[in-house]
Amino acid sequence: MKTVSESAVALQTAVEANRFGVMQVHNFMETMTKKGLDEGNQRDAQPAGV
Repeated sequence: MKTVSESAVALQTAVEANRFGVMQVHNFMETMTKKGLDEGNQRDAQPAGV
């Protein structure tokens, strides 16, 4: 299983290889922090049951 960072790099590589472009990248944790979710509430990004 890839980490979020590894997945982001793989996605960017695939996008460029297929001559697509990325219009916008969002920083999910920054957005959630602005909405009041602190880092202590984070859970591992693995699917349930893994």
